[in-house]
Amino acid sequence: MKIGEFAQQLIELLIFKLKRLFKKNARFVAFEVARTGHLQFVQNILAGYIKRFPGDNIYIVYDQDTASRRKVKNTLENLLPQLKNRAHYAAFYFLRKGAYAGIDLFIVPDQFSRGAADIFSVCIFHGQPSKGITFSGEIIEAFDAFFLYGPLHQDALKEFIREYCAGELPAHLALYEIGYTKSDQLLRGEYNREKILLEMGLNAGEKTILYAPAYDEGASLRECGPELVRAITENGKDNVIVKFHYRDGPALSDSFRFGGEVDWFGKFKEIEKEYPNFKVCTDLQIDSCLACSDVLITDISSASFEFLALNKPVIFINTPKFFSGFLKQRFPDKDTISWAERTTVNAGREFGLVVSSISELPGAIEEVLGHPETYPRQQSRLKEYLLYNRGKATEAALQKIDSLLKAGVKLKKPYKKKVFFLVFLSLVALLLRRLLTAPVKTCMPGVYAKIKSCMASSADPGKNEKQHK
Repeated sequence: MKIGEFAQQLIELLIFKLKRLFKKNARFVAFEVARTGHLQFVQNILAGYIKRFPGDNIYIVYDQDTASRRKVKNTLENLLPQLKNRAHYAAFYFLRKGAYAGIDLFIVPDQFSRGAADIFSVCIFHGQPSKGITFSGEIIEAFDAFFLYGPLHQDALKEFIREYCAGELPAHLALYEIGYTKSDQLLRGEYNREKILLEMGLNAGEKTILYAPAYDEGASLRECGPELVRAITENGKDNVIVKFHYRDGPALSDSFRFGGEVDWFGKFKEIEKEYPNFKVCTDLQIDSCLACSDVLITDISSASFEFLALNKPVIFINTPKFFSGFLKQRFPDKDTISWAERTTVNAGREFGLVVSSISELPGAIEEVLGHPETYPRQQSRLKEYLLYNRGKATEAALQKIDSLLKAGVKLKKPYKKKVFFLVFLSLVALLLRRLLTAPVKTCMPGVYAKIKSCMASSADPGKNEKQHK
């Protein structure tokens, strides 16, 4: 972290400490947005929370190693304007060190980012379970509560608990049946198919095939992605759209790192020049593509469950190398080849049509489109199995967050306070307060005004408490 960024975060931390000191009855909630792509998984909750609880203090926790505070702030406020003048920005570095102890609740959309040891942390996840890596011992220990999507998500957790936790859910972990907040608008039918296709330059009168592969080693993108797209595009009739994983965006370095160090955007943009009926979607979010498509082709991506939730057919490319190679490297003592038959790992193959070669795709597309009563399979079961609170998950999440805050939830997971770091920060903050009061007042009137506002608010400490009763 650069010195300027560090100093800026110390000032942000000082403001937090003052607010926490003088606003004893106020509520402080943090939302993790470590990468821009994470925003979509928490966006509905965040927007709803800002609107419903205008007196609460909101902190966005970002990864200081990937972007500066200014860049994160500008990017997120452009994507979600409601954040302007409402959100503070806290670096993961300080949160991890315990500097923000006193925040009441930490909402985390990416389980791999982990929770905060000294803050009640809730994981809302970033997609349905697939690939066999949704849970781990570290993830279980890092959170106080899980917001689960549906019975499928519950089954994946039960499988992990049975195999790795002797069948017993850890006592510190609470489970809540919430649903998938990101898909609320999609499930309510709020997207306009014709408008989406026309804006992409595609014929709204033709069938649309969406290819949404996973980026992992052994999955179809690395094995046969370009050849697959050419095979389904060359008839010149059907629209074909490619949508990469949410991490993958033209401006994101993750697309190179997670995609096997291959410029997939560049490769597929070249193919786009050859076929007028083929487009590469560069949006971070997949929902518009799901809404306008008639068939999804994928492998082990959890996008399959989002498409199946719309009662639309999915064609799965068989990817044996993912199970025998990628997963085996992660779980050398397990029979990962047999995991290809697990719904919680294989992205729901039992609900779709599986093909083993590219040559089978044209026939498979014709099959699923010609038999809507058959595909997706087990249609009556799918509706209840995939999601709780279909189209209403955001409301369920907001109500649960509010109830947790009102209950004053306390940590149950064990943790060790980072005493030395906190003492160091306190001394630095005290020194900054004495040295910088006059310069801040002169050169940074906005920051000084915030501090004065915090101190003035102590005259009515019950204001926020009354607001939530």
